[in-house]
Amino acid sequence: MASELLLEVRTDPLAADLAEDGVQRLKNALVAALREARLAPKQSATGFTARRFLVLFRGLQCDGTDEERATLGEVVRRTVEGLHWDRSVRWGPGYRWAAPIRGILLLLDGKLVPARICGRESVDWTVGPESRGCPRIAVANADAYGAAMNEQGVELRFAERRRLLAQELEEAARSLGAELLADADQVRDRTVACETPGVVALPLDRRFAGLPTELVQECLRERFGGFCAVSGDAVAGAVLVLDRPGDPEGRTATAHQWALSTYLDDIQFFLERDRRRPLAEACREVEEQTISPDLGTFGERSRRCIQICDLLCAELSWQPERDRAREAIRLLAADSRTELRRAFPDLEGVIGGLLAREEGYPVSVWQAIADSRRTARNSRTMPRGRVGKLVAVSERLDRLTSRVPGVVEAEGRGAQRRSVERLLDQVARIGMAGRMPLDLKLAAAFALRLHQSAGQANRLQELLDPLNGLVEEALGRVFEEAGYQTEEVAAVLGADGSGLLSDQMERLDGLRSLRGDGRIDRLAQTAIRLSGILQGSREESLDIGLLAESAERDLYHAYRRTEERIRSALETGEFAQWLAGMEELDSKVQKFLKEVLVRDENERLRQNRLALLQRVVWLYSGEIRLSEMAQSRGARETGTAH
Repeated sequence: MASELLLEVRTDPLAADLAEDGVQRLKNALVAALREARLAPKQSATGFTARRFLVLFRGLQCDGTDEERATLGEVVRRTVEGLHWDRSVRWGPGYRWAAPIRGILLLLDGKLVPARICGRESVDWTVGPESRGCPRIAVANADAYGAAMNEQGVELRFAERRRLLAQELEEAARSLGAELLADADQVRDRTVACETPGVVALPLDRRFAGLPTELVQECLRERFGGFCAVSGDAVAGAVLVLDRPGDPEGRTATAHQWALSTYLDDIQFFLERDRRRPLAEACREVEEQTISPDLGTFGERSRRCIQICDLLCAELSWQPERDRAREAIRLLAADSRTELRRAFPDLEGVIGGLLAREEGYPVSVWQAIADSRRTARNSRTMPRGRVGKLVAVSERLDRLTSRVPGVVEAEGRGAQRRSVERLLDQVARIGMAGRMPLDLKLAAAFALRLHQSAGQANRLQELLDPLNGLVEEALGRVFEEAGYQTEEVAAVLGADGSGLLSDQMERLDGLRSLRGDGRIDRLAQTAIRLSGILQGSREESLDIGLLAESAERDLYHAYRRTEERIRSALETGEFAQWLAGMEELDSKVQKFLKEVLVRDENERLRQNRLALLQRVVWLYSGEIRLSEMAQSRGARETGTAH
């Protein structure tokens, strides 16, 4: 009979990006595990908030026997506990997950499936939202679960919850006679964080009318999870999203109005004091001030970042932006000397950019300063303009390479590594967003060298290999995050081709466009077979006069005829031409493998045939490692001597 499996995992609050991505990865991992156990479902659905993941499967082919329920419990346990997270926490006797797990609801056709997951026994009940006092709710089946959540005011369908919240936010802003100032990421974050979202509109006191919109917006975002409502160029009010529905007596609005006014009073006071001191003067004051043992002083960091920026400008041919990027880098340290920044660390970057704008610096300069920290807090937010990208990439490369020695000494574990990975991911995302012709390994190696003193050449070499590995892992994560398949990423990153981000993305796009009709898979099988034949062979010299058989002469002439065409097509991004050239060559390779004995008893013939294949195989693996394209389908072969 077709069965229904209901899983709810309740946790401590999760960050929005972890929750949104995590529920899909959990579902996909469960589908794969159930398929392996021959219990593949026909339908699946998910729902989530910051505190709970819901995964529902229907159409499992099982009868619900005790043995099958025990199997299901073990499958779910292994899958949940084995799920990998970019950021995780430890608790109890060695448990590790995105957040501590508080409860497991696991039912098969309404009956409890016994399992012990991260120290929690599965149960047949759940709890309601905090705003309702976390009532305990018995669950009979998936329909009863959905009805109970609706009664508690919890909409688990994320897209619908976001639509309803966006609608309420717009209505609240209109009630203030203003327009909502919001971005999609902020709406997403509040949608995830609040199980029972309630919207409160607060008019802004007139004495704050002169405050810059950026400061009010950042204060609301970081301190209240709220949004600005603007009228023209001025802030008219605030729209807050609270995890509690309704405020019939207005007490919540009154309390938040008082708290917001207190914050804005302080911001206004410190802003007036900071306006009295030019940014250039503030930078001079911190020139010799130490940031940390790894980064040195503000002055040392600025000089390194400027050198990295100069390299980037040369590599990207962005010379016209160099002077303004240098100016923005020099002014980055000014934040640390502002009283507003010290009182409100959340405003780092924002206050520096605002003061630079008021002092008359070019738009690209003050935007780069403002974006330097804003994009660090939200890794999905991209810096504006080329100057902003140069500043953001230079600053992150300097920070991450200062931590590489700590990562190596810790043997790749711990907070240092996670910090480096996050910074590399941010750099890769910035490069991808602009399809920058950036060689990330080269830029990172240059930044690392700036941190090594004279006479540390050996130490530099020890650090380069781990750094290159970290860069490649970051590129893999970000490419897959952008929707490229694992085997496509492995084929491009595993080759010896161009290291420029723009070229790598072009090849990923090209491979994706050619998938689907089996032609790439056939080339992949040939590449695997050639690698197997050549495994362990030393480099040989080719003697054309020894090409005795027609199949090896045909292969040699096909190689000479197609080599330049294949390389040129890759360089110009003409992937249909590349594939046509590879297929023309592949037909001769297949004939050669069928008719010619590579491992001939005659040593000279054997070495000459290996030499021919060594030249041919580069076209299968040099710019794109085609053998990787077969792995996802389990089609990889060991390759045999021929």
